[in-house]
Amino acid sequence: MEYNYLQMYTQHYGLIFFEEFFLGIWNNYRIFQYLNVLFIMMIIFLFYRVTDLFFDSPRISLYSLMSVTVFIPMHVYVVYVYGDLGSIALCMLCLWALLKWNITSKLRYVLIALFSASIATLIRQNSLIILLAILIGMVIHAWKTWNWKKFVVAIAVLVLPLLSVQLVEGIYEIRSGREIGAGLPAVVWFSMGIQQDSNGVGFDTAYDESIWWHSDCDPEKTAEAAIKDIKHRWEEIKGDPALIRELIRYKALEQWIEPTFTSFTMTGKFEEPANAVVETLYFGTLPDYICRFMNFYLFVIYACAFLWAIRGVFRKEGMLTSIMLIAFVGGFLFGMIWEAKGRYMMPYAMMLIPYMACGLSQTQEKLLSLFQKGK
Repeated sequence: MEYNYLQMYTQHYGLIFFEEFFLGIWNNYRIFQYLNVLFIMMIIFLFYRVTDLFFDSPRISLYSLMSVTVFIPMHVYVVYVYGDLGSIALCMLCLWALLKWNITSKLRYVLIALFSASIATLIRQNSLIILLAILIGMVIHAWKTWNWKKFVVAIAVLVLPLLSVQLVEGIYEIRSGREIGAGLPAVVWFSMGIQQDSNGVGFDTAYDESIWWHSDCDPEKTAEAAIKDIKHRWEEIKGDPALIRELIRYKALEQWIEPTFTSFTMTGKFEEPANAVVETLYFGTLPDYICRFMNFYLFVIYACAFLWAIRGVFRKEGMLTSIMLIAFVGGFLFGMIWEAKGRYMMPYAMMLIPYMACGLSQTQEKLLSLFQKGK
């Protein structure tokens, strides 16, 4: 805890708590890669189950199952020792449990939802975006049905994870005798998110660490310096509306049409010489084919989800069915104001898969109907 990294990135204490628990079982980082295998299995199964609860259609559920199974970046991240896959799996578990509770009113589903939401937030605090979407959907649903229990559970889904973060930090403070400071203020990532260099708009340039060190590792001074940089950046671009539009457009495109979601970049580091399989996956012709496939795959996701949304304008969908779409919108807005990275956007792109499956099924039905009329 004396290491300056943790003084900056205090949000990692939850992940450390999770990792410390499992390293106590087996003191080898590979345990997290094996856990990632289990998380991928959970993601595939839960996307199928949630889609079934959303639309109650075997064909739509099948399309969703097939689509999430061939989401290649998720499989590439299996070796990435971080909380990304666990966060997605546990957020989906939370959503599935709440949907089941809405149908059955059994308490065990509420407990599963609260537990999974808390762990998801501990290992990846960006999970709060998905949990906030669940809160919004649940609160509106509770208001429409005049059910106070649903309102209380919706609030608990967000409040309890935040309390769990405070609890874990308190545990480490007691164990160490050291106070955990405020860390890097959020405004630093916003400031970095509007910078531009040869890599693109908003990419990590070590700006956060640099401004921290130049501010004598003081959170208040760091925030003041970041705000000063934001004002300076605004003075540079405010007189050129075309430039502002281009920056927004570029930042959206660089995150949302990168077909691998930086999975090969983030995992392409080796502790030993690559074997034949790894050599083929990272350095052969296969990456090019994967990029081409995922480029087409993303087009299908975006296009069919858009078709579902267009049809939804003329048809009443249950509010709970829209939770994953709300999460996608939240992720999109988050990506526009935060540090730019395809890896951060992967969970929110995956949120569109059930709607893509439904849009594809509806389009298929419409085309078959037109074909029959044509005959």
